[in-house]
Amino acid sequence: MVNSANILIVDDNKVNREVLKDLTFTIEHTPVLAENGALAIARIKKEHPDIVLLDILMPVMDGYEVLDHMKGDTDLRHIPIIMISAVDEMDSVVQCIEKGADDYLIKPFNPILLKARISACLEKKRLRDKEEEYRHQIEEYNQNLSEAYENLQQEYEARILAEKKLKKIRRSVFAFIFVFLFILSYAVFENVHQFLAVTKPIHGQILVAGPSMPVHEAERVAEEFRQGNYKLIITTGEISKNKKVSIHARSFAAALEKAGFDPKQIKILSFPKVEKDRTYTSAAMLKQWLKTTDLSVKAINVYSHGPHARRTWLLYEYVFEPEIKTGIISADNNTYNPQTWWKTSNGVRTTLNEAIAYMYARLIFRPD
Repeated sequence: MVNSANILIVDDNKVNREVLKDLTFTIEHTPVLAENGALAIARIKKEHPDIVLLDILMPVMDGYEVLDHMKGDTDLRHIPIIMISAVDEMDSVVQCIEKGADDYLIKPFNPILLKARISACLEKKRLRDKEEEYRHQIEEYNQNLSEAYENLQQEYEARILAEKKLKKIRRSVFAFIFVFLFILSYAVFENVHQFLAVTKPIHGQILVAGPSMPVHEAERVAEEFRQGNYKLIITTGEISKNKKVSIHARSFAAALEKAGFDPKQIKILSFPKVEKDRTYTSAAMLKQWLKTTDLSVKAINVYSHGPHARRTWLLYEYVFEPEIKTGIISADNNTYNPQTWWKTSNGVRTTLNEAIAYMYARLIFRPD
């Protein structure tokens, strides 16, 4: 059984159209008629025929124009075109073949030749469509293969990243254990408090009273200010609820003024209440404030309290160095004897809390 095809017949001669129509029916295909090139283009775009039988000389739009239009359209160029010509139009037929026409028919029409030409063009179209189908399948396969490779690559990179993170965690855990054992050994030899309550001042232009500094230490801080020839002292502290200035920082500043300080030499620096990393926040706020001033600061010293000094120094170094050098001064905690800190509950609680906090700051905490 013959597979029926839609054959578009384009000829301005009604007799020729009817003859081709009857012959098309005879060879068991479906004819579609158009009397000029413009109507043919409209029918082609709407119905997408399997073959076009195209006359050359027509009004409105001739066969050359239709041929150029179809071959210039990516959606239409694959449709086979058989040119219809008289015996004396062979030069025109040759020109059409050069433009991309697939075959030609000479008037008057021979049914056997018509059937053979149409069958050959349909077979060529079938093979071309099959080739296009295979090409699309190959492109789809290549696309799927490319996506699969990308997914595999992403999974591989994710696994490598996970392994690196795992190694980093392992190193951190081992380092944490090592530092913990190290500090614990220091405790056995009575040196952990000395390690935490570090004092290593440098020549700086600014003296900072950290948020952990008790107000009663103001006179000691004032003495350091006078001996160190500082230009400015900064008191820091958290802002309490419904307050605009830190009560601690303001109280410390008042104690300094009571100790004979010029208020112009004191800067109160308040920062919002935070749940954790208070010391780091105070350092970050100080650095931000310094950027808004004309002060040329190369080094600062931070006054801290007891074993809190080591962690304070580390966190200030995170914020300021290498641009600004940082020194540290530790004020003794008078609530217990630093040499025998393990003999009082306050000494044990304060020292071990600061030891654990220092390990967190050293091994786990990462600045933003």
